[in-house]
Amino acid sequence: MERYIEYLKKYRDTEISKAVLEEVLNGAKAVSLVEVYAINLIDVLNKYSAKEIDDVFLLEWVNTIWFSEWYFYNEDQCDSIASVMNVLEELDEGELVLNQEKIEMLVNALKNNSEI
Repeated sequence: MERYIEYLKKYRDTEISKAVLEEVLNGAKAVSLVEVYAINLIDVLNKYSAKEIDDVFLLEWVNTIWFSEWYFYNEDQCDSIASVMNVLEELDEGELVLNQEKIEMLVNALKNNSEI
């Protein structure tokens, strides 16, 4: 389990790809091992803004963090994180254009621990 946690944290922090994570996990199942904080989401949004990650990586990250059951949101920040994740999930539906203005709005919500 310790090895899984190390790689789950690396994925949360965008240090490895989803393919690497899946290879390590190899179909293993667990619930709520790694906590996600607003700062993790802010970091992902900043990397996206700086073009260090692309749309595909961002969408995979959002879906993995949200739906995989390996991750859980920090209790004090969960409403803010959930509201931003909900907005970002719209990327999958082609309904969201994530421009600099939208990124700044999402980052500010996370910094202020407020909902969108």
